[in-house]
Amino acid sequence: MLIHLGKEIQRKMEEDGRKTSWLAKKLSCDVSKIYRIYDQQYVEAKDLISISIYLDTNFFSHYFEYVSRQIQEKKVLK
Repeated sequence: MLIHLGKEIQRKMEEDGRKTSWLAKKLSCDVSKIYRIYDQQYVEAKDLISISIYLDTNFFSHYFEYVSRQIQEKKVLK
């Protein structure tokens, strides 16, 4: 199963002791957008790049690992 990136981002924020308002300020957006991101399984690439940089975590690696497993198992998303 593909990882829920929004929950992973939220977990990392909590792990780092960061507030949602901090990330909203970094992304120059409203706090409500960050809460929507937390609820999303998929995150837009442009947002995910910035979030990865600010949280010093390559969230794209979750996709890489998933796709690598799917290639080995020859499975396709449905």
